Amino acid sequence: MILEDGKFKGHSILVETLTKEVPECRRKEVRVLDVAAGTGLVGVALAQKGFTNLDALEPSECMLECLRSKNVYTNTFQEFVGQAHTSVPQGCYDVVFVVGGMGYNHIPYTGVLEFVRFAKPGGLVMICMRQDEEDYLTQLKEYMNSLEEQQLWKKVNIG
Repeated sequence: MILEDGKFKGHSILVETLTKEVPECRRKEVRVLDVAAGTGLVGVALAQKGFTNLDALEPSECMLECLRSKNVYTNTFQEFVGQAHTSVPQGCYDVVFVVGGMGYNHIPYTGVLEFVRFAKPGGLVMICMRQDEEDYLTQLKEYMNSLEEQQLWKKVNIG
């Protein structure tokens, strides 16, 4: 579980993992989409690490207002993931991530296909979520396996 002292620390794990994955010399050019961006906490942390090409997808207008005030996102999209295709362009992002947005009453596990659509060929899709929703997690893993069998993506790591 990605909890420390009872607090969700997924945002820290994502930032740490992505900064290891993307060399500092490439961080300004890498195009990143923050799905279920909330208040922009992860975007701010990534900007502090040198990422400058950040976009946000968030369904809540209030959250979007908050994250826009932080001036780290270039483009913002106010839409839900999982009901239909969003207006987010296809194949534009080197990295697509969601921190804490997956689960029942949030993004359905089938939303992963939309993440794949957002990513460039060879791009990274990163999902950081709590593991206490076992049924959802089982369905998500099965769905990710089916996408891999269809050769729509390749799982690199599940941790």
